Amino acid sequence: VTEVRSLKQAFDSNVTEAQCLSENVDVHAVAGCLKLYFREMPQPLFPRSMYTKFVEGLGLANFEAKKGCLLSLLYALPDVNLMTALHLFQHLKVVASNSAENKMHA
Repeated sequence: VTEVRSLKQAFDSNVTEAQCLSENVDVHAVAGCLKLYFREMPQPLFPRSMYTKFVEGLGLANFEAKKGCLLSLLYALPDVNLMTALHLFQHLKVVASNSAENKMHA
């Protein structure tokens, strides 16, 4: 079993223990675990039925129109998807704010 799979199994069985374990594994394994979580979701975070609307919203030239459209679409997501997306966005904001150290530029 790979380090990524081991970490995911730990998260699936005991989140507190997995958080401790994640502090002692390679950062790439933690990132791989997160990507695996999203790949294994039974349905996509952003439902296929809303995909075209999200793409159209992202394509809007006017910033306020884009923001309004995307916020409306986010709030139309099922609650669990919305909360997961908000946590993901918060994480990505932290990653971006540390770009000088992690070399993860937007």
